[in-house]
Amino acid sequence: MKIAIATTDGNVLAREPDNAPGFVLYEVTAGTVRRLEYRKNRRGPRSAVPMIKPRDISNTLKDCSVFVTGSIGAHARDFLENTGIEVVVTNEWLVDRAAALFALTLLTDDSRIDPEDLEAYPREIDDMDDGFDA
Repeated sequence: MKIAIATTDGNVLAREPDNAPGFVLYEVTAGTVRRLEYRKNRRGPRSAVPMIKPRDISNTLKDCSVFVTGSIGAHARDFLENTGIEVVVTNEWLVDRAAALFALTLLTDDSRIDPEDLEAYPREIDDMDDGFDA
């Protein structure tokens, strides 16, 4: 399965896909992940405005099954899912870590979390933790 992760620089996950300069593509098979390529986030020839449209992202990622991003609007999510691209919203910062967690089926889709659950179990945020054990 091929997945795409919106990125700001090839290493950090982008919070907004329409402002992301590009996407890192991975091949995920049986719990393993392999980085394939970097694709620029470009506007399609029919885009009349400078902002990237969901159609442009869909055209750029048409061979991908899953799209991972930091956030996405309802319209863009619906458009991508209607074209066969599953959308996963995460709070991970590193694209390689997000891809590895996805391969192990441990990447949480934060858009599917009930906000009331977050109130019951608030997360402790550690800015110094990169997620990798020494």
